[in-house]
Formats: sequence, C-alpha cells, structure tokens
Amino acid sequence: MKKIAIIYSTRNNIGLSRFIANSVDEVFDEYAYAKNYFLDELSPDYRITADAYLLTDSSVITPARPHLDSFDNLVVLSRDVNSNNISPLDSLPAGTNALVVNDSYKSSIECMYSLYNLNISHINFFPFDREIELSEKDCSIFDVAITPGEPHLIPPFFSEIIDIGPREISPETFFRLTEILSLDNDKVHRNIIKHIKDMSDPGIGTYNTYLNTLLKERVYNRFINASELAVIIVNERYDIIFASDKANSKILHNLLSKRDTEAEGSLYKLNLRQTGWFHVLVSDQTKDKLASIYGERYLISREAISVMDEILGYCITLKSEKPVQSQEQPSYKKTDGMTAKYNFSDIVHGSTVMEQCINSAKTAARTEHTVLVTGQSGTGKELIAQSIHNYSQRADAPFIAVNCAALPETLLESELFGYESGAFTGAKKSGKAGLFEQADGGTIFLDEIGDISPQMQISLLRVLQEKQIMRVGGTSTISVDTRVIAATNKNLAEEVKKGNFREDLFYRLNVITVNVPALSARKDDILPLMLHFLGDNYSSLTDEDKEFLKLYAWPGNVRELESVATYFETFKTLPAYLNIYDESGNILPAGETPGIPAFDIENIKHQILDIISSGTQLSHGIGRNVLSKRLKDRGISIGDKNLREILKSMSDNSLITIGTGRAGMRITSKGYQTLKILSYMPK
Repeated sequence: MKKIAIIYSTRNNIGLSRFIANSVDEVFDEYAYAKNYFLDELSPDYRITADAYLLTDSSVITPARPHLDSFDNLVVLSRDVNSNNISPLDSLPAGTNALVVNDSYKSSIECMYSLYNLNISHINFFPFDREIELSEKDCSIFDVAITPGEPHLIPPFFSEIIDIGPREISPETFFRLTEILSLDNDKVHRNIIKHIKDMSDPGIGTYNTYLNTLLKERVYNRFINASELAVIIVNERYDIIFASDKANSKILHNLLSKRDTEAEGSLYKLNLRQTGWFHVLVSDQTKDKLASIYGERYLISREAISVMDEILGYCITLKSEKPVQSQEQPSYKKTDGMTAKYNFSDIVHGSTVMEQCINSAKTAARTEHTVLVTGQSGTGKELIAQSIHNYSQRADAPFIAVNCAALPETLLESELFGYESGAFTGAKKSGKAGLFEQADGGTIFLDEIGDISPQMQISLLRVLQEKQIMRVGGTSTISVDTRVIAATNKNLAEEVKKGNFREDLFYRLNVITVNVPALSARKDDILPLMLHFLGDNYSSLTDEDKEFLKLYAWPGNVRELESVATYFETFKTLPAYLNIYDESGNILPAGETPGIPAFDIENIKHQILDIISSGTQLSHGIGRNVLSKRLKDRGISIGDKNLREILKSMSDNSLITIGTGRAGMRITSKGYQTLKILSYMPK
C-alpha cells in the first residue's frame, strides 16, 4: 500500500486535517493511505518518507523541503466548495453583504473565488482575516456570515450564519495524486467519479473532461491491446508516455532493472535510452529493424509524430518474429516444446517475501550455477525455473522440463541420456539423442528431483560433475553444456539423513537454493492473484469473500487458489469450505466468527467508538471503508459482514448514528459516555 504524506504548517485546525485525511483514504481505499504531518512539531533532522507529498498550502513548500526525501512527487492541495451545500445562498437578496469566514485570509479568498465560479454573483463577498479583530460596529455592515465548516471562527455579533460545509479536495488534486502514485485502476477511477458527483453537478466541465478522457483511453487501449503489436509512445526525449499491455509485460518490465523501476516509481517515468536496444531504435532504418530482447527477437519500427515540421514524439511498434518463423519455417522451440514461456514479470505478487524470492532468483539467473528450487506443491516452482532461464544468458537456447516422478526409471534414463541403436526392444535403429543433449547450450529443468531412484542419482551426479553423459547402450561419453535447474517439494536434507537421497548429489544440487514461499506465508499475494485469475469478475468479490480468502490456510497453494477462482467464475460464489477455517487452517467451532477470535466484542466496540469520535467534529462522519482500514491499523481485521452487524448493533443501542452517502457514521452523546466508561475498563 502506498503512502501519502499530508503536510501542514501547524496543528491549529485538527478538524480540517482529519477531514482531508479521511477524504484521501476514501478515494484511494486499499491502494494508498494518508498520514498527517505538522511542521512545527518535527525535529530539524526528521525525514518524511512517502510515495507522494500533499502540501496544504504553497507557503508550506520552503519549510517542508528539509524534511523531504524527494521533490518530484509534490502536490499542492486545492479545494472547492461543495455545490450541493450552497442552495441557502440562492435565497439571499441581491446586494447582500456577506463576510466569508475561513481559517486564514487566503483560505477566505479561495472560498470566495469558488463561490463566484459556482455563479453566486448576486452577493457581495468580503474575506475574513482572523488576524484582525472585528468589533460589533465593524460587523454591522454585513448582513450574514458564510463559512465552509468553520462556524467557531465567526465573530459573535452575527445573527444569521450559513455553514456551507468544509471545502472538498478538488478533483484536480486527486488526478495529480493518481498520476504520481501510478494508480490507474478501476476502483480508484470509480471513487474519483463518485467524489466529483458527490460534491457538484455531474454536468460540470471537470467531470465531463475526466469521464470523456477515461472513455477514450479505455477504447484506445482495447483496440491497441488486441493488436499483435507491442506499442510504445514516447516524447521527443524518448520518455515513455504510453505503453500497451504487450509492451509492459513482455518487453519493458523484463528489460528494465528493479533498481530503475523502484527509483522512479513508475514505468512511465522511464526513458528508452536506458534500454539495450536503443541504438537499433535510432538507426537510419525506420522500419522492421531486428533486435533481440531477453531471448525473443522483435521487428521494430519507429514513426515520428509531428505537427508540420515540429516533432512531438515517436510511436514505436515491436512485433515478435515468432509468428513469422512459424509461417516460413518450423522453429525448434515451437515444434519440440523446448521453450520457457514465463518471465519474472509474469509472476503476479504483492508480498515482500515473494519479491525477495524473485530477487534471489534473478541473482541466480545471472550465474551459470546449478539452482535448486524448493517449495510446497502448487507454489509455482516451474514458473520460477522458466523465469530464471529467460533472465539468463541462455535465454535464446532450449529450455526442457522433465517431471522425474511421472516416468518409470528405465524410461526416465533413456529420455534424459538418450540411447544407441538396439539398446533395448523397440529402440529406434538410428538411436535417439537424450534431453540433456537436446538442451545443449540451454537449460534442463528436473522437477520432483527428490523422487528419482538411487541408480538415477548416480547417473545424474556424473553429469553434474563431469558435464558428460553416456547414452543407454553406448560406450563413449558425450560432452554437454547444459545448465541444471532442479525442483522438489521434499526436504532433501532430511531425505539424506534417512538414506533416501545421496549426500554428494545433494551438495551438487544445493549450490544455489531458491525457496518459493507457501501462499499462507504471502497473504498479500492472494488478492492480486485472484484479480489475475478472475479479470473483470474480480469486482464481484465482496469484502467478506476477500476476508475468507485471506483467512484460509491454502494447503494447495496457488494451484488451489486458481481452482477456487474457476469455481467462483462458474457459480459466482466461493466454495463453502473456505468459510469454516481460521488463519491456521483449523475448523472453527460452531458460532465462532472468522477474523476476530483474538478480540472480544466489547473491545471492538471500544475501538470503533474511539475511531468514529475523531470524525464527528466535522460536517459529516466517517465511512465504513475508512473505519475498516483504521481497525486494521490497530490490529483488528473484520469481514464486511461482521462489521455491518456490529455497527447495526451499536446503532440499535443509540451509540452511533449511521447516515447515508457521505453523511457516514457519527458518535452520539450516549456513545461518548460509553467510550468514557470503556476507556477505564481493563484491556
């Protein structure tokens, strides 16, 4: 989850700071969270680390600079009046003199401009400056005081006060944050559209411009991504402006290093000059230039995009040479199955532990050493093995996968090492090259290596030691340059102790070990994987469904998760067995609530009251999504269904009120009393 640091000069207006943070949390939901910082409370050497910095005023930029790690992800907050709240102003007589009261003179002027932009032109607005004390005589020239959620700042001499509610974060601010955070996804777009609709007339220009741009982009992407071409659009400096899905998944993410992508934070901040094939791109030839990119050959074309003689950028297309080869002549990779289809960029993940596994595998890939991939069944060991091959210097050579447990010993030996003419009944007269020979120069992947027989272990040891094989029935050795990647779901060290696996072979295989963690150890991967498996159907998952998915132990790992996704796609519901397991995979006792066994209901109610109380000082309360996120920050994870039931119970007992839409939840006087009592109870 990404972090947005909201920076204020002081804590003078705590209600406003909570309102802004809650608004940011509601729009970015589970993809980003807001945290408030107050400059007058920070020590001189304190550094604020975040993915984006939201400055509440341009005057904050200079004092904030010593505390920031980066200066290319700054956004200055702008706010607009909610047009749904200004109807009381329409009934004021023309020529009414109104004092506009906000927390600073500058904010008062900004509020005035927002009102003028909403065509409130029949009122004479005057900005309030809290630094100047107004007397009763001074205030007598005004007919009314208008304030955006700051009635406590109004001088005590006004009989008529109109509170138009706090100014909302402007859509432009959210657009800029979305761009910086690279959060181009449906949920964030949906929340921004909802925010715009909630604060103003859907017919306004901002809404139409945003929606129309979004519609065009989706249509363009649909047609571009349906093409067999990978498309990249750059400006005249070759900064990436747009990349199609094929360019992202097959070319750019493979090509650009992790350091580059992390340093910049977004693919679209990268420059094609960083690529190894840039020299091909800018050669005199503009069409069908040939380049090899991570083991795959592409025909590259570049077309200038210009206005008259002024070049604005370039449209670059890359077409895989594979379809051409398959039409003109057979490719050994296509016909013999000697291909590795997957790359590291194909490994869907969101967890730190899986990122560490991939980084280890990338390091191993750049060597020529034997690699042992370990992990439970269904974790994706072959996916790692194929990615290692495609990331290595052998990417252009064959990749052959063998399931050692699927073949009997006699057949496995002849398959791996080949045989000579007449070696056994049914053998071809010409003999046959084994898989080690066929993989010469490339990689052989020996899956389920822990299941091979003692005799096969001896034969394999010879290959690893001498880089030579002998065909079945043969008398001479054949040198091979074949890299071995092996995989097992067994603990080979334990198998050595039991006498089931040769110690010398174990040490030959165990040069570099890459352990693929079980899905239960990388819960942050579950929802990204479900999104990958379900596609558009992912939006049908409820919050409760997601909780069940995260609580289940997944003994079948990713393979089982994919089966569950198929079940959900077919029946539009999760299998019933997921609902009765706790986080350790144990069956829950009847009536026990998944997700909250460690917290009693009274403590949860206490935390809910405490969280909601901080949101009831403004014109609207706190939303359920924000509440759920705040509870998770306190170590309490509750499914949406369970949370609804607890909130309904609290509402029935008059501890809180639950409004519709942005009204949210507010704490009642009885709720405050209960919170006070619960605060003194032992935890």
